[in-house]
Amino acid sequence: MHAIKLALLLLIFPVATEAEMHRANGHPKVVIIHSYLEQSLWRQNISKAFKVEFKRENLSAEIVEKTFYGEELLRKGVGFFRKEALAIANEVSRSNPDAVLLCDDEAVDGLMHEFVKRKIPTFFCGVNQDIERADWWQRSSRQFQTGVLERFPTSNALQVLKKIVPFTKKIALLTSDSKTSHIITSQIIEDIKTNRLESKFEIKIVAVEYAKNLRKWKYFLSELVKKSDILWIVIPYEVLDDEGHEVPPLTLGKFISEYKIPTMGVSTINLKMGQLISLSVTAEGIGKQAAQQIIRYLKGQSIYQIDVESSMYYNLEINASEARRLKMTIPTEFLGFAKFTESD
Repeated sequence: MHAIKLALLLLIFPVATEAEMHRANGHPKVVIIHSYLEQSLWRQNISKAFKVEFKRENLSAEIVEKTFYGEELLRKGVGFFRKEALAIANEVSRSNPDAVLLCDDEAVDGLMHEFVKRKIPTFFCGVNQDIERADWWQRSSRQFQTGVLERFPTSNALQVLKKIVPFTKKIALLTSDSKTSHIITSQIIEDIKTNRLESKFEIKIVAVEYAKNLRKWKYFLSELVKKSDILWIVIPYEVLDDEGHEVPPLTLGKFISEYKIPTMGVSTINLKMGQLISLSVTAEGIGKQAAQQIIRYLKGQSIYQIDVESSMYYNLEINASEARRLKMTIPTEFLGFAKFTESD
């Protein structure tokens, strides 16, 4: 009889989950899973901005950070990738988080479906792929997933380029052979074709090369400078040396500086490599937007009510020392809002 009464009471007054107790006590638990290692500046800036936003909202939370280094796992094989994805999903699930944030494409590809099928509220940020075509988006319930897309402003970048380097007619793209490189490069090319930017800005994409290793990077570099007026460096990560180790982007930049050709990039690291121009989505902005979404959820809004957003924050940076090296004059209209750096 006592057992029956207890069962009825549980039906009427269900026991709160650990996640619900976290929220009730004002100390929600959020697990952030990054696709990049701890030394990555992109990862550090997302994390910092995320925590700053929680502090600004005066919301105390337990924020746990983990790494799912997708590119490295995939090099070991798809089976290994899936095994590690399942392991980290099980580990995080056992900790009963209130929400999970997956940062960048590799983490989302490997983990989104695992968390959503467990009905864990899961957010993403820094995703470059077209989610409508993504397997994880189609397979998983919209009730448990939303986030922030990373979208590169191609038209704005070309507009800036033509004002700073007006003689530009032929553009070549050089990038690594990683999944993210292919996604972003494809989006840039698609934007140019769809919006007829070649005719609008009187430019032409003359070559696109994906360098898997340092040898190919140096070879493609030597060939592309012969074909183009400007070199567009997209993603300088995941380029490997002969032993299979990643070559630091700054080392790749040294080879670029051997040539007197204007270069542009899509992130802050490009300026440190010595590129002339960078118009980039900011990691700080991505982290801030992701935090705002999760805070709205923790305050009671359902995920289904939180729309997928595109990145809203961008940085225009100009390398003053590279401009001097190339004997180029920066138009005065950029002096008021562009960030100027020195790479010497």
